[in-house]
Amino acid sequence: MKRNSEHILDDWLVAAAQTGNSKALSKLAQRWYPRLLRYANSQLGDKDLAQDVCQDTLLQVSKQIKRLKDPSAFPRWCYRILQRRCVDSIRHQQRRRRYEVTNDHAAEQALSVSETIPSSLAKSETSEHDLEGYALSRAIDKLGAHTAQIIRLHYLEGFGTGEIASILDIPKG
Repeated sequence: MKRNSEHILDDWLVAAAQTGNSKALSKLAQRWYPRLLRYANSQLGDKDLAQDVCQDTLLQVSKQIKRLKDPSAFPRWCYRILQRRCVDSIRHQQRRRRYEVTNDHAAEQALSVSETIPSSLAKSETSEHDLEGYALSRAIDKLGAHTAQIIRLHYLEGFGTGEIASILDIPKG
């Protein structure tokens, strides 16, 4: 990520939060929650689940922020925690679905995925920009989960290849 005043402010907030400043930690959470929520929602496809995962992530961040050695590494560190929480959530959902399938004959309903435009986007007051954003998001999703993650982290979140490799725990190449 390129350094600018936003990054410097984040570094300062992290350093202040590490010294026990609860207001700095609260401000840091306020600044990062929308970004984390957007990424979690893109990974999980469920707003409520994404909110839960983001809250868990920020709780873990608040508990472990003193361990972070380099405040400028906060974005990468935070997204890595979020990524792991998303993976855990997906695994939990898969286990739950398998259990439901074996104990309930409604497997087709539990596993079916709707390809229609969500009702929130189907309303007449929906702007063309929202529909284009939805179409772009659907196109990214069709690339495959791994590729979609990389594209979202690079183009939407602004991470470089090294940072993405660290977040996803994959080789840089």
